[in-house]
Amino acid sequence: MQGNDSSRLRKKMGASDSRRTPVLLELQGAWPDDRRGIPAFLLRTPIGGPLQRGRRVTILEPITLATLRPVTATWTGSQVDAPVLDVYLHLLHCARHKTIPLGVPHAVKPYSILKGLDLNIGSSEYKQLRTALKVLASVEMQDLRLGALPPQPSGEPVWLLRYSWPEETGATLTVTLPLWLQELATNPDFRLHGSWTWLDWEARKALRGQQLAQWLHGYFSSHADPFPISVARLRELCGSSLADKLKGGSGRLSTFRESLRIALDALALQVGWLGIIEDGTDVITLEKQPSARTLDEFRQAAKARQSRRELKNIKHQLRKKSKKKGAEPATAFTEVAEVKISERRRQALG
Repeated sequence: MQGNDSSRLRKKMGASDSRRTPVLLELQGAWPDDRRGIPAFLLRTPIGGPLQRGRRVTILEPITLATLRPVTATWTGSQVDAPVLDVYLHLLHCARHKTIPLGVPHAVKPYSILKGLDLNIGSSEYKQLRTALKVLASVEMQDLRLGALPPQPSGEPVWLLRYSWPEETGATLTVTLPLWLQELATNPDFRLHGSWTWLDWEARKALRGQQLAQWLHGYFSSHADPFPISVARLRELCGSSLADKLKGGSGRLSTFRESLRIALDALALQVGWLGIIEDGTDVITLEKQPSARTLDEFRQAAKARQSRRELKNIKHQLRKKSKKKGAEPATAFTEVAEVKISERRRQALG
């Protein structure tokens, strides 16, 4: 988009919702149905990262958004985790199919969102969807710069979506996606730092329940050839240390490092990417196309590590149960654990 077209779009972006006209998302090469597209810079921030100790952080006063240079911003809002980002990915996929225009409220069936995410359809899922939309709507980025340029008129916050969904049964859900998405998609000024990443949707779904692994999948997907990055820097980017940071602390890097090893094993087993934390330097290197032999050896080692972790958890849980029941720890453990441990070992190494 150049010249007058860009000027007209910026005028629309500055207009009130009531005066805006719908804009259909136009992409220079739309992603296929087995992918999910999203602006790459979002995948290099805590948006979509793991929640620290399972608790969602809400940022009331603007803080610096952890990201890669030359992208800069401050932000406020609730922490977006992987399930919430999945909802946003689905809505962007609808925009790619032009079933949701940009810039104006548009009615969307909640059922269709859950179905598009391959989730169960029940009251708990609708409740989770409502929470996800609330979290997404809370996020605002101030003074966002993609290189030297803002994707919105100067001074206006950059938001992810707006929505309306009354609590009444059968109430209509309306979603508004922002016009700056179109600016990133077509304005050549943003081609370098405002590019889009196409996520492998099946791979992302295979990693569900492993939020750090999902964030890593998004982060490394946004790089054609991932460069080495330190464990400490990656922890900052994914938002794992966000809760500690807001309290004025730093948390334990060793705890995150162990979680990172587990997540890298998941990437190897589910996606075929080989990520290693180098001893001494504490730097992560990731290879997207390792040799078949190297990947097979790494996967076997990853399965063995998974087996050891599972056995350790089983032992811990059985010891807790035996203490509660008042039985002798050795007796309780011996009678039950032997069978479970051998079953898990066969499954992991089989």
